[in-house]
Amino acid sequence: MTTINNRVPPKSKEGDVNNIMSLIEQTKRSNGGKYYTDEMFVAAEEVYKTKIRELEAKFGKRLTELEVREKVRKETEEHDGILVTFAKGIQNTTTKIRQRVASACSMVIDLFR
Repeated sequence: MTTINNRVPPKSKEGDVNNIMSLIEQTKRSNGGKYYTDEMFVAAEEVYKTKIRELEAKFGKRLTELEVREKVRKETEEHDGILVTFAKGIQNTTTKIRQRVASACSMVIDLFR
């Protein structure tokens, strides 16, 4: 294994860079002129696809939960608006009934005076 120490002067890195380039060339030669083999690519791609499926399953479920919560929130707001309108209507009707009852009571009292 070869590493590059970025904290040393550039001249000191040249040997490490040459070692890494040699390893890359050896790997390329042993893989028939390719930097990686088809098997390596297929294996890496399968790992990638598996990870994507895992993330989709994990976050897809979370996304569905968030969508349901948002839908419930919107419906609650809509129903709250309807309930407020309905409550105001009841309050207005109650006020009108009280006014009519008060007016009728006033008429009855005036009749007995």
